[in-house]
Amino acid sequence: MTTWKDIQKLASDLQRIQLAQSVNKLSEQNCVEVISKLFNRKAINVVFTRDGHSYVTTKHLMTEVQNECLGNGGRCSLTEAATALNVDFDHVDAAAKRLVAEDDSYKLFNGELFSQEFAQRLHQELLVLLNEHGFQTVQQLAKHWNISQELLNSMLLDKVDSNLIVLDESTFYNKDYLESRKNVLRGILAAISKPMSIASIQKRVGLTTKRFWIAYDELQNEGEVSGRLSASRTSTACSYIPHYYDALIHQCLKNIYRQSNYIQVSLLRKLGIAEDKKEVEKMLEQKNIQQLPTLFIADSFYKEIVNGINEDLKNNGGLCDVRQYVQANELPIEDADIDEIGEKIAQEHKNIHSANGYLFNTDYLQKIVKLLEEKIELKAKLELDRIQSEKKQPQKSAKPEKDDDWNEGGGKKKKGGAKGKGSGAKQQQQPGRDRDEREESPIQTEEWLREVKEVPEDILDTVAEEIKPAVSRIYVIFENLIRINSIESRYLSLDFSFISLLKHVFIKSIEVFELSTRKYTRAIKKKIHFTYLFF
Repeated sequence: MTTWKDIQKLASDLQRIQLAQSVNKLSEQNCVEVISKLFNRKAINVVFTRDGHSYVTTKHLMTEVQNECLGNGGRCSLTEAATALNVDFDHVDAAAKRLVAEDDSYKLFNGELFSQEFAQRLHQELLVLLNEHGFQTVQQLAKHWNISQELLNSMLLDKVDSNLIVLDESTFYNKDYLESRKNVLRGILAAISKPMSIASIQKRVGLTTKRFWIAYDELQNEGEVSGRLSASRTSTACSYIPHYYDALIHQCLKNIYRQSNYIQVSLLRKLGIAEDKKEVEKMLEQKNIQQLPTLFIADSFYKEIVNGINEDLKNNGGLCDVRQYVQANELPIEDADIDEIGEKIAQEHKNIHSANGYLFNTDYLQKIVKLLEEKIELKAKLELDRIQSEKKQPQKSAKPEKDDDWNEGGGKKKKGGAKGKGSGAKQQQQPGRDRDEREESPIQTEEWLREVKEVPEDILDTVAEEIKPAVSRIYVIFENLIRINSIESRYLSLDFSFISLLKHVFIKSIEVFELSTRKYTRAIKKKIHFTYLFF
């Protein structure tokens, strides 16, 4: 065991050696060479300073790096540590990595060394910031502390006290702050007396969308929400509507309905009420409400309007201007409503037609057709005169013209007369083509309707289409009568008994034709009739 005397003796020997002068004393350069040889032979493990005048062991260097980190508040840049220790960066980096591997309380990130004390300090500063501002985002904190968001999350997540701090996505909240915002939302919802957009409420509360709906659901579960949402939560048009407002609106609409017997759809849209018929009936506590494109009408009022239109239809010769009638009743109705009413009435009565706000029945159509009979007869006469004049024009073979009136085919030849074989068959088909052309061209129903000035311009096209079959039939009748009269006038010089016999045969043939064609449809019968008359 070493005694105090031994220590004193060793100290005196050391002092004597230091004061002694010897020629065998090593110089500084020799010492460096000796250390270098030992290092090259791996007899010792040391790290030289940049100037080569000093060296330190790797273990001691790790301690120095640790001290540098603690001395800088738990955060140290390896570049700055290398400069302070006068050691190459590679040695400092290797020492820091060994330190992190041996001690979990240190973290190495992006060339910086962080200690556990630094993370604790950040946590304390976070509590102070949350007490001051209520919330802090990770982005704000990273900018404030000049560290990356990734490192901040890794250092603070484990340190967050869930009793004091709430982490929602990338935002830290103080629980007291969230509770105060919830109370603000409770007050806003209680104070609202008319619809208000959720976006506006959220802006006043000052919470993110997720935290806002969490607070809203908590209040709803507590029975503190006295209203409803007008749309989906994700919709930009979502609004909060208080129950008090709904009650006032429903009472107001009931009063309007009782006074007017109708409610406009535009008013419902303005008030944010659904346009569904069942919902409207439930709100008004009424049944059998008639729905139009822009109106909801009481069933009794609607039937009164329909009965009035039917009466007006009878009194005005089968024509009724629905728009004029409804406007006379001071009903705010649109064209779409008028068309809807007209279509419903037309569906209930087969003899009534609807078009562009007008109603007209078959009696009206018959009256219009009767007004056109004179024009139809005149047109048929002019058309037959035109055809006869075309036949009388000089042609290569004029002899068959004499037999034309007896339907032998001579007068039906077109340009150039008969050419080649089979001309007789072609001549028999020609009147049918002439008939098709006369059906398309001579009958000018719309022009005739404009001339008589009995049909409103709004329904002129529709009326023309409806009476077209009747006009065509009358045209054919007049045409045939004119043709018969023409034939009769040509042969007045014949014996009267022969003419009477000819008429009798013609009438009998028509009766036989009518009996034999009863089973055919109207279209087929018409075609057969044309062929029969002309051939």
